[in-house]
Amino acid sequence: MRLVLLTCLLLVAFPVYAIRVQILHSNDLHSHFEGGEGKGGYARLKTTVDRLKAQAATQGIPTLFLDGGDFGEGSSFFFAENGATALKLLDDLGVDVTVIGNHDLLQGGEELATLLKRAHIKADVLAANLNDKFLTETHGLVKSMVVKSIGGVRIGIAGLTTSELHYQYAIRHTGKVKNPLREVGRIEQMAKDAKVDYFIVLTHIGSKTDVKLVERSRSIDLVVGAHSHERLVQPILAKNSRGQRIPVVQAGAHAMAVGQVIVDIDPVTKKHQLISSQVHVIPLTTAVNAKIQVIVDQAKKDREAYFGRSWDEPIGRSQIALTGHVDGRTAMKRSCWGKHLAVMLRDRAGADVGIHASGFTGETINPGVITFGDLIDNFPHFRTFGDRGWTIGTVRLAPTVVKSVAAFVNRLDLGLDIAMPKTAIEGRGWLVAFPTEIAYGIEQTVPMLKGLLARHTRDTGISYWESMESHVRDYSPLVCLP
Repeated sequence: MRLVLLTCLLLVAFPVYAIRVQILHSNDLHSHFEGGEGKGGYARLKTTVDRLKAQAATQGIPTLFLDGGDFGEGSSFFFAENGATALKLLDDLGVDVTVIGNHDLLQGGEELATLLKRAHIKADVLAANLNDKFLTETHGLVKSMVVKSIGGVRIGIAGLTTSELHYQYAIRHTGKVKNPLREVGRIEQMAKDAKVDYFIVLTHIGSKTDVKLVERSRSIDLVVGAHSHERLVQPILAKNSRGQRIPVVQAGAHAMAVGQVIVDIDPVTKKHQLISSQVHVIPLTTAVNAKIQVIVDQAKKDREAYFGRSWDEPIGRSQIALTGHVDGRTAMKRSCWGKHLAVMLRDRAGADVGIHASGFTGETINPGVITFGDLIDNFPHFRTFGDRGWTIGTVRLAPTVVKSVAAFVNRLDLGLDIAMPKTAIEGRGWLVAFPTEIAYGIEQTVPMLKGLLARHTRDTGISYWESMESHVRDYSPLVCLP
C-alpha cells in the first residue's frame, strides 16, 4: 500500500509523459498598429493568434505567446498616449513574455519604467544582460528570467538584448547592456537552479548572434529571436557545444506575420522534439479583431492630438516613392528621396553640404499625394516626448575631407546621400549639415569623444519634420534631382 501511495505521489510531482506545446512569436512590432506593405496590423495579428490558439486547444495543446522586443519606438503610432498604448496592446494581443529591444531603451530606464507603470502591463518583461544600475531604474519591472508551468512542465524563459554600442547610446549615462554572449553560462545556471524542464532564450540580438549564442550553450532548447527583422520560413538549426541542433526562429517585423513553433517537451528524458516551425504571413483579407481595432482607431486620434494636425492634411505631390522600409527592413541604399533629404538639410541649414543616411527612414510612402502624416511616418524620430523631432546640426570640415568621404561613399554605396555645394567654394571649410542626433549618439557611444563633437557641432534648432514639410511644398511635385 505504501509503495502504491509513493508511486502515485511521484507521478503527481514528476510528470512522466511528454507534453506538446505551441509557442507563438512576434518581434520588432515597432508600434506598426496597421502593419505594412499590405499585410498584417495588430487587429489582424490578434485574429491570427486567437485562431492558432483555438486550433491548438482542440488538440489539447497549450500556447505560450512570446514577443522579441522593439515593441515601442519606430512608427508614428508610438506617440499615442506617449508610448503607453504600444505597451498596453502587448497585453491585448495576449503576449505572455517580451524582451526589451534597443528601441525600447531610447528614452532611458526611468522613462521605460514610467511607461510600464502607466500601461499596467501584465506580460513579463525580460532582459538578463542589463547592468544593475539600469535594473534599479526600472524598479524591478524588468526581470532576467521567468518560469511558466504548463501541465506540470516547467518552461524557463530568459531574455537577452543587443549590446552593440551604437544601439545603447541613449542609456549611456544611466546604464549599460552587457555582451549577451558572455551571459550564456549565467542564464543556463539560472535555468538549472530553477529546475526548468525546457529552456527558451528570448532574444533581441539578431539571428547571426543567436547562432553564436547557441554555439556557446549546453542547455538552451530554443531561441526565439528578433532585431534583424528576418522572416525565417525555416528555422536555423544551430549546433550547440554538445553537438545538438537547436532551432532559432524569427517572424519578420511590423506585425506582418506571426511565428508558430510546436514542440514536444519530455521532462524525464530531456529528449525534446521540434514538431514544426512556420511563419504565417497575415494578409489584409484576415478579419480584424473588433476590440483591437477600436484601440487602433483611438490611437489615430491620440496621434493627431499629439501633433495638433490632421494626419491627412495634403502637403504636396510626389512622382517618386519616399523610400524607407522594404518588407519590414531598412533599405540601406541611396535613392531619389534620399537626395531630396540631403538637399533639404543643406538648404534649410544654410550649409554647403547636406548628408542623409538611409538607415534612419521609416515607412515607404508611395508616389501620389503626400500628407503631413506621411512625412512623420517616413521619419518617425524624436528624442523626448513633446519635442519637434530631431533637429539639424552643422559642422565645418575641410573640402578635401568632404570630397574623400563622398568618393568613398559613392564607391561602396553605404546608403548615404550627399548634396554637394551648388557652386564652387574655395579658400575655406565647408559647412556640413546632418541630423544632430548623429553627433549626440557618437558622443554617448564613445566616451573619449564626450564634449569634442559638441564644441564643433552646432545645433541649429531647426526641426527635421518642419524642414521636410517646407521642402515638399517647395519642390512639389517631387521628381529625381540631378
